[in-house]
Amino acid sequence: MKKLLILFLICPAALLWSQGVLRVEGNQLYTDIRSKLKPGTTVLLDRDAAIIVRGGLDIRGASDNRIIIRSENPDQPGRGLIFEAGAAAGEKVRMENVTLKHLAEPIYFESYNQYERIDISQTSVVSSGSSGSAVSMYN
Repeated sequence: MKKLLILFLICPAALLWSQGVLRVEGNQLYTDIRSKLKPGTTVLLDRDAAIIVRGGLDIRGASDNRIIIRSENPDQPGRGLIFEAGAAAGEKVRMENVTLKHLAEPIYFESYNQYERIDISQTSVVSSGSSGSAVSMYN
């Protein structure tokens, strides 16, 4: 038990990967999981968990094989995609054929004007936005 506790103190976000399902507990950097975000992947966010984006984002599902990012338990929602301020000049955001479901803050930009371009297409937000909006953008 002590070894497990130490692991979580060193690595506060747990990441579990199994056959196209990615479970995120705590905050997880996008750069650490981007290679796993392929068409057909489902990302399950634990309560208050978030995918933290520092810089650009490029996730593209397929029209018949979407990437799904959702809360594992809709009654205890994960936060969503959090875009932190401080991206390098010229960074871009691209989301295509993605479904965001049962999230408190599905898409949250701390500072959107740092991005050269933001493309969100064929993306749906379902039963989300308990914080008040599906997409939050601040300057």
